[in-house]
Amino acid sequence: MSGPVGLTSIIAQAAAGFADLGVLGAAAPLLADLGWDGQIDRGGGRSSVGSRYPRAAAPSVRRSLGIHYTPAPVARGLTSLVLGKNGRVGSPAPLRIGDPACGAGAFLVAAAEWLRSGGAPVEQIVSEQLFGADVDETALALARLEIARWSAEATGTVHVVPAAHLVAGDSLLEGDPESWIGRRAGMDVVLGNPPFGSQLRGGTVRERSRQRRLADALGVGALGYADTAALFLLRAVDLVRTDGRVALVLPWSIAAAQGSRSIRSAVGGRAQMTDVWVGGDDVGFDAAVSVWAPVLVKTDRPGESTTIRRFSGEAVRASDTVETTLDPSSWAPLLDPQLHHRRPAYPRRGPDLAEPAETIASVAEVTAGFRRHFYGLAPHTRDDPSGVERDPVLVTTGAIDPLHHRVDTSVRFAGRSYVRPVVDVTGLEAEGSAIAKWVRSMLVPKVLIASQGRVLEAIVDAEGSMIPSTPAIAVLPRETSAVTVWQVAALVTSPLTAVQLRASAAGTGMDGRGCRVTAGFVRALVLPSDQRAWDVGADAARCATAASAQGNGTEWIRQLDRLGEAMLQAVSGTSPTAADDRRDVLDWWIDQRPPWRGARLLSR
Repeated sequence: MSGPVGLTSIIAQAAAGFADLGVLGAAAPLLADLGWDGQIDRGGGRSSVGSRYPRAAAPSVRRSLGIHYTPAPVARGLTSLVLGKNGRVGSPAPLRIGDPACGAGAFLVAAAEWLRSGGAPVEQIVSEQLFGADVDETALALARLEIARWSAEATGTVHVVPAAHLVAGDSLLEGDPESWIGRRAGMDVVLGNPPFGSQLRGGTVRERSRQRRLADALGVGALGYADTAALFLLRAVDLVRTDGRVALVLPWSIAAAQGSRSIRSAVGGRAQMTDVWVGGDDVGFDAAVSVWAPVLVKTDRPGESTTIRRFSGEAVRASDTVETTLDPSSWAPLLDPQLHHRRPAYPRRGPDLAEPAETIASVAEVTAGFRRHFYGLAPHTRDDPSGVERDPVLVTTGAIDPLHHRVDTSVRFAGRSYVRPVVDVTGLEAEGSAIAKWVRSMLVPKVLIASQGRVLEAIVDAEGSMIPSTPAIAVLPRETSAVTVWQVAALVTSPLTAVQLRASAAGTGMDGRGCRVTAGFVRALVLPSDQRAWDVGADAARCATAASAQGNGTEWIRQLDRLGEAMLQAVSGTSPTAADDRRDVLDWWIDQRPPWRGARLLSR
């Protein structure tokens, strides 16, 4: 069997491990299946082949298959979390544990260790209790090898998982009905780390024919942009018996992305969440995203309200317990401890609280440019490093920090770098460009909002001299409204808005950690009722913007803190408990927002 570059060395190191255990002869057939050349290499130590195999694959292969190696402590911790509740070890019917995308077997080995610690015989574990599947046949062979080495270390005898229990195939499409992935409700537990596959761009985007086949197989009307890992979560629920348990490592985006809502709804209709592990982005996980894992129990009577235990860190330690109602629109509040504080909400404006809330949509136009605006501006954008031109400045979403237009670094737009990009409006109009009217409409006072971030980031264009580059969002207060751009800026950059954004969109940013901001989210923000506190926040927004323009990072930070305190004061009254809540939210917001990242003098 051929494999990626580096596989020969991995197998030679595995052979050394078997040799040290005195069972190389018994392991030789397994090694031969992988193309072992008879060499022994003791340079790799005793680390698992599973930890080295993903890194041996070419980056393009890893990206296309969504391969991410799971650290052994995480695999052990999650396995113990989900299996520790099952209580069937030692019963007449041995526990059946499946991993529908097992790779090189990290979770299967962790499950084997847990079963053995509960008294199950090693031979029984290997021959009857472990089931895996993967589209990568080399990874499957390595999983079989890894489990065999574990059995040899435990007993001095090589035990091999039956071929029918480790199958090559696509678990999402069921396959052979005689295979364990072809039968529904056959497993007691399904766990693992499925491939992550964003459907917005790149080599993981599904073809239309596969999209239709998957929708039919999973019983979901339309998959939309649901991440591949979300599909595995739903499939895992189908693979376990009633009262069986599921735990899968997932990217944060699945908890909040609109594209995964149908999957969240389907899962919530078939299972109850009992626990959640919040791994974040610092647990040694081999992926450029924050990760988490729900623990689900399949039931015929899923409830709406539940108590969920929360765990965190590489060691999967208990952190707290929360009472929550799972809303398929977003599970993101489960992932951030701050979102479970009793957090304030802006009261509705006006003396009659029964009347509809007044929102940004009622006082301003909120718009985001389209693709045609992006490409239409490209040929009419030029660099003005000296800052002497009077043409409006083009503002990209990456140049927006909270009340700070970043000019400390070059700006990338339409494949080019600029020191100070400006738009030739006259040239646009002379050419008769269809977007010239849109550009003119933008030359008014407004607030420009970055399309993603850990908190909501916005700058104020008080002079109407900036043009937003798609996908930045523009908020243009109506002339008939008394609400100013500074008040809008104070509201959208406030701590409470950041909490609301995180609760609805955690992990949906392109980096897998931040939040995607939509025009719809901005339109729905409710205006504060405490006018005095709101005015203080607006003044702080004005002062922070002035400090930014002067390159005064210390004053910028001070004014942002002042803004946060004022806007939270506007929402939660004067009780001691409310004050404590405000402090918690403010501290969280200060920790999440970007630091001062400098300024640059625009000159030759």
